[in-house]
Amino acid sequence: MGTGKSYWGARLSEISGFNFFDLDQRIEELTNRKISTLFEEEGEDGFRLLEQKILQEITLSSDNFIMACGGGTPCFFNNLEFMKQQGTVIWLTASLEKIQARLLAERVHRPLVSKLTEKQLKEFITTTLRTRQCYYEKAHFAVDTDRPDAESLLKNSIHV
Repeated sequence: MGTGKSYWGARLSEISGFNFFDLDQRIEELTNRKISTLFEEEGEDGFRLLEQKILQEITLSSDNFIMACGGGTPCFFNNLEFMKQQGTVIWLTASLEKIQARLLAERVHRPLVSKLTEKQLKEFITTTLRTRQCYYEKAHFAVDTDRPDAESLLKNSIHV
């Protein structure tokens, strides 16, 4: 969350000519509901089941694409293993300060952090990264999006 997955996914799509899917955006389009509404109405468990279903539908019906997944996507069910079997998984990293600044600016659109104070947000990011890192580390590549050469690193990771 907050590392630039949607930005970098769209950018790589332009460079590579591959189709681009933003998983959260696709979920909203297919359900005609916002992610925050889905969390409120279905709870996180219901959302994660829907997320898995749509992840698999997109992946199995598409060739040569780039997908930006939510930060929690690889941490539930067998999503990470499924994604790795289907293609290259890239973990985008960023400094705590960059993530916090991005999330503060966008928190109204992010149901997991929308009501947190700045201090609570920092604690949330730290805790969430700590619990999810064991999943993220299994990606094929990691790219630090704080680095000025992030674009070339990402291009090389998809062999464009």
